[in-house]
Amino acid sequence: MKFTLILSIACLILTGCKNPKNEVIDKKSTSSRAITQIIVNNRPIELSYEPLPVNELPYGLPQGDFSDSNWHLEHGNICKTLGSSISRIRINYYASEWENIDSVIKFLTEILLDSESKTFAAPVWAQPFFLGVMCSIDYNNDAEGRWLLSKDCWTSSIEDQSGKIWFATHTNNSSFHKKEKRE
Repeated sequence: MKFTLILSIACLILTGCKNPKNEVIDKKSTSSRAITQIIVNNRPIELSYEPLPVNELPYGLPQGDFSDSNWHLEHGNICKTLGSSISRIRINYYASEWENIDSVIKFLTEILLDSESKTFAAPVWAQPFFLGVMCSIDYNNDAEGRWLLSKDCWTSSIEDQSGKIWFATHTNNSSFHKKEKRE
């Protein structure tokens, strides 16, 4: 199972990302929690699961920056916008729609390497946002941010190392979306 997951992620990365050096490495930490390491923009990012109590979860999407007249213009994909500044991602929560933590890690990897994702200064979608995955992000400058992904998996908000909130849309090419369509 683990070998199949690693192989499928490696194939996904090699076929979906222009940088052939991106790879997935599975390691064990000293606390016996699995840490998955991926390479984005030639820099390692660790992914781990460190759950928060439910009462600490945010229940809504942060406000966007509508003061900028260009809030609706695209600012590039997540890999381009944040990939080189992220050092670690800790998954704090995932909704019951997910099969297990491995499926969440696989999805986050797909999102980080999604060359077709788009980031904006404010939400560009009209439907409600329901929390599906929440992560804490450690940046190279010792700053910390939050990454909230919706249950529908195609929208998210991510706080960068300066504290700015970006709102992202993701493609429907992920394995999670394909699984939902089959069921």
